[in-house]
Amino acid sequence: VYGVYHSRPLTIPGTTLLKADLTKTQDLQTLFQTCQPNAVIHLAAESSPNRCQEQPEFSHSIKVIASRNIAKQCAEANIPIVFASSEQV
Repeated sequence: VYGVYHSRPLTIPGTTLLKADLTKTQDLQTLFQTCQPNAVIHLAAESSPNRCQEQPEFSHSIKVIASRNIAKQCAEANIPIVFASSEQV
């Protein structure tokens, strides 16, 4: 099991954590080459409503661009993707 973080790593037993910027295509390609996933669960988001309002370009990049690029990588690799969100995103 792999997990991805952007700025604050966590400790999750049984998980290999990798640092990446999901808004960058090259980082995603490297992740997919490194992990060779069988499936992807996409939960990345900016959960601070204030930051989303104050920095709409950043919010768009993580909520829209990154999600699109992750879905594209999954489609190209022919693997399933699960996406979840919350009322704060």
